[in-house]
This record gives sequence, C-alpha cells and structure tokens, in this order.
Amino acid sequence: MRFLFLIFVFLIGCSSEKQIQRAKNRLSANPLEAAAFCSASFPNKETIIYRDSLTLDTIYLELERVDTLIENDTVRIITTSPAKVITKTLVKYKEVQIENTAKIEEQRQLLIKCEGRYDALQKKFEKSEEQRKAWRKKFYWIIFVILGFAVGYVLKQPTLSTILKKTIKNLKKRG
Repeated sequence: MRFLFLIFVFLIGCSSEKQIQRAKNRLSANPLEAAAFCSASFPNKETIIYRDSLTLDTIYLELERVDTLIENDTVRIITTSPAKVITKTLVKYKEVQIENTAKIEEQRQLLIKCEGRYDALQKKFEKSEEQRKAWRKKFYWIIFVILGFAVGYVLKQPTLSTILKKTIKNLKKRG
C-alpha cells in the first residue's frame, strides 16, 4: 500500500505542467533572473541595412570685385573673377533593425500549435463528411424501399372503380 502511495506521489510530482508552472512562479518572483535567462536564450538580432547614399554639391559664389588703385598719375582697375568654393557632402543612410527573437520564437511555436489543431480538425471534418455521405446513401436506400412497399401496397389494393362495381352488384342482388 505504501509502495502504491509512493508511486502515486511520484507521478503527480513529475507532472510537466506543474514543473512549468513552478518555473514560471520562480521567474516571476525574480524578474532580473528571468530577464537574464531570456536574453541568454534568445538574444536580439541586429540587422544593418544601408540605404542609398546622397551626394550634395554646394557651390558658393562671390560677386565680381573691381578694385581701383591710384598711384601717382596712373589709375589701375583690377577686376577679380568670382571665387568658387565647391563643397561636396556625402550623406550615407543606414538603418538598424532589431528583432526580438524571443517574440519570433513564441509566434513560431504558436503557429506550429495552431497548424496541429487545424490538421486535427481537418481530419475530423473529412471523417464526418465520409460518414455523412454513407448515411445519405443509406437514407436514399431506405426511402426507395419504403416507396417500393407503398407502391406495391397501392397496386395490390382494389382500385376505386372495382370497389364501385362490386358495391353496385351487391346492391342489385339485394334489391
């Protein structure tokens, strides 16, 4: 009896659902430990995507300068062409995408579970369709047999004209 009781307690203690529930309770009691466990098991995945780069050319122009220099009797007019300053700027765009792999794994597991349920329901539906077709076939056979008996019964009975003829003969004999 004790041995049976120990086996019963052992089977209840090894229930996977209870073990999972205990683990969830422990992790919810220690959120830092839970976060460390989840980040170690499911690290975030970073993807760097480089977009088209953009080159900007900027040109700065100055106005034309005219300088007049007077030395003794000589007047000099100096024109300087405008100065061009060209600045090239290259802008690169990069995008960093961070994927939460824990969430992706959770969604994948839910999808697998859902597909399993769908397959089970699909098989159950196909089985019920086969049963429905079989019962429908039986139903039509039963209707056919009942109609056959009804037609046979009606044909076996005397018709109205023969009943009227017999009643007229019976009345003539009496009368």
